[in-house]
Amino acid sequence: MIRALAPEECRQAMTRLPHGRLAVMTDHGPYAVPMLFAVQPSTLAFYTLPGRLLSSLRRHPLGVMVEFDWIESSSHWVSVLATGEFEERSRHELEAPLLALFATSGALFARIAREQVRQPEATFCQIMLGQVSGRAADPEAARRL
Repeated sequence: MIRALAPEECRQAMTRLPHGRLAVMTDHGPYAVPMLFAVQPSTLAFYTLPGRLLSSLRRHPLGVMVEFDWIESSSHWVSVLATGEFEERSRHELEAPLLALFATSGALFARIAREQVRQPEATFCQIMLGQVSGRAADPEAARRL
C-alpha cells in the first residue's frame, strides 16, 4: 500500500538518504545530476564546480528541485521530492559540514568529493527548502531507513 509521508517524515528520510538528484532549469530544458547533500533542518548544503549546473542555478535560482529515493524492492520504497531556492554561500559556512558528510560516506562519489571540495574553484551552495512531499510503498519503510 502506498501512503503519503508527513513533512517531518520527508525531512527524516532526506537526512538518512543524503544521496539525491538535483534538478534545475536550463535554457534548453531541465537538467539533473546526482548529488551528495548535507541535510540541515530547512536547507540542503552542497558544492559544485564551474559548469552547466552552476551557471543554470545562478540563472534560475527559483527553479530547483531535489529527489531522494530508497528502493529495496518494487513493494518497499520511499521517494521524497522537495522544491527550493538556490543560494551561494561562503566556503567558511559550508565546508565543515560537507567534509564531515564526505568523511562518513564510503561511496566512490564521496571519496572524489573530498578532493574536489578543497579546490579553490569549488562553489558552496545551499537550497532553502520550500515544499516537501513524499510517498512510501511500505507503511514502515520510512522508519526503517
